[in-house]
Amino acid sequence: MKRQAIERRKRKPRRPLLTPRQRVAAAARIVVKVGTNVVMRDDGSASIGVLYGIAESLANLRRAGRELLLVSSGAVGLGAQRLGLASKPSELVMIQACAAIGQSRLMSLYDDAFEKLGYRVTGHKERYYDGREDALRMSHDLTVTSISMPAERP
Repeated sequence: MKRQAIERRKRKPRRPLLTPRQRVAAAARIVVKVGTNVVMRDDGSASIGVLYGIAESLANLRRAGRELLLVSSGAVGLGAQRLGLASKPSELVMIQACAAIGQSRLMSLYDDAFEKLGYRVTGHKERYYDGREDALRMSHDLTVTSISMPAERP
């Protein structure tokens, strides 16, 4: 009996089950995914107010000590807008051209937003391949911008 009582005392107490919201609230590292429909308006232009709102929310989380990674789509849409296209392209060459043009625009918008809040951001472009041989599928809508906020403000 004594042995069982001692073993029970050595066990770590169980943590209470947390709801998904509570787990996010308690997280030290947060990844935020922002889709094309969030960063683009219905008319095809960038939603500046939304981008700045996202930046402000993330800056507040960073000030609270959280590590952040923002993953944002929208490069193809911004490139299409910059080129004056009426709709998103369907040809691989045009998708790639729009992504290349839109990438710098997207990074510039995020950089401006975070700079106004006193943060520098780093960014890079990532492309994902899902294992299929279809080159259009590989390039279509899978270009994202990742932005990380360094631990300390300049």
